[in-house]
Amino acid sequence: MKIKRLIISGVLFLFVASFVGAADHYVRQGATGSGTGADWTDAYTSLPSDLTRGDTYYIADGNYSSYIFDDPESGTEYITIMKATASDHGTDTGWQSAYGDGQAIWSYNIGFFSNYWVFDGITGYGKDAASYGFKILHPSSCGTTESEVRLGNYGNSVPGFYYSRLSHVEIEGCGSAYDVSQMAIDGRSRNGARPMNITISHNYIHNIGHMMKTVNWQNGLVEYNYFEDDWSSSSNHGEAVSSDGDDNMIYRYNVFEDACTGSACIMGIRSLSNFYVYGNVFVGTNPGGNGPVGCGSRYSCTNFKIYNNVFANFDRIPFVSVKGEIYNNIFYDISGNINLPGSHDYNWFSGTDDMGESYGVAGGNSDPFVDWQNGNFRLEAVTEPGLTLPSPYDIDPDGNFRGADGVWDIGAYEYVSGTATSTCASGADATRDGVVSNEELLSYISLWESGTVTIGDLIAGIDEWKNGC
Repeated sequence: MKIKRLIISGVLFLFVASFVGAADHYVRQGATGSGTGADWTDAYTSLPSDLTRGDTYYIADGNYSSYIFDDPESGTEYITIMKATASDHGTDTGWQSAYGDGQAIWSYNIGFFSNYWVFDGITGYGKDAASYGFKILHPSSCGTTESEVRLGNYGNSVPGFYYSRLSHVEIEGCGSAYDVSQMAIDGRSRNGARPMNITISHNYIHNIGHMMKTVNWQNGLVEYNYFEDDWSSSSNHGEAVSSDGDDNMIYRYNVFEDACTGSACIMGIRSLSNFYVYGNVFVGTNPGGNGPVGCGSRYSCTNFKIYNNVFANFDRIPFVSVKGEIYNNIFYDISGNINLPGSHDYNWFSGTDDMGESYGVAGGNSDPFVDWQNGNFRLEAVTEPGLTLPSPYDIDPDGNFRGADGVWDIGAYEYVSGTATSTCASGADATRDGVVSNEELLSYISLWESGTVTIGDLIAGIDEWKNGC
């Protein structure tokens, strides 16, 4: 056992070593020092054209030019672009609190044309636009085609995009007044390439036709994003997520508000497989749209796991061409037909129809939520027991263990009455005590090696282990 621990410790040392030896650089609009980027006094005034693999670039509040991130790979070394904050800004030399209490705003647009990147605004939650550390502007001329973030150089020489994370970014489009193609995140690949291990997390994407366009993605993670106000027309179709040929994708803990005006919130336009959709809230504040999850009628969406979500205030729930399992969801105030293909049970429905489920719940006119009109979809009380599911479905968006009180609740959130909650976001804190121990980090690395944990989550777990949650 001792030898085994030494071996695991050696693996941990080799993995973390690349972070330990890395250098920090500083970028601040209006800096008047030597411009070496060595500290906040001598900061770069903009990102240099050549960035160094393994290094971190701290960005202060300010306005910055559009940028193409295309530095060639060096093994698996990342380049990290992160917003400076009061609690994490690298060196204190030359630092002032005013450098980290607002946004770093990037001109339209930015692109990632090589692999292994972390682009993280650090702060931001829900639809509080000003809380996000990074903001990417829409084009100044809104009558033109727009793609605020390009992941891979679609149509040119870069076939795909791999092992990267985009987090804590606000992206606002030009909106429905301009009937042109709009994409907040353009993740199209070419030549049959499969973009892999991409994490899109904690972003606020709003007022745009296509919020995400993905082609041939594999092993992707889309979590804790707030998608709001998409639009669609006969000329320019829109969805929150338009997925084309993707495989093994996780969509969890997101909010989709008025984001289904096209074919669906998550729409497959070609055959898809192995989609895991859990812990999300799909809500139409005005009934409409074509429902939350669907696939083109000519294609097939197979092995979909749709667990513990909320679907509220839609005019219908079609789930077109979706094949898989639909368990533990709340369907609240759905004014039209609900079509549940595949295996389904343990769901909660407004009205008197339990859709023929053995353990389904007809909730009548009751409202199970704390305050759904103002975006709070947590439960007022425990629900009828849902189906107990294995990890990773046993954690809700707030980090609570499902079923900790003896009842696995239906819906996105577990009813909380004294259950343990963790302040750690990565999932490395297995005991949910708010601390990532050495043993928990080693276990998390093992999960990463087996492919269960993404590289983005692993990086977050290491950061929580080093710096606390």
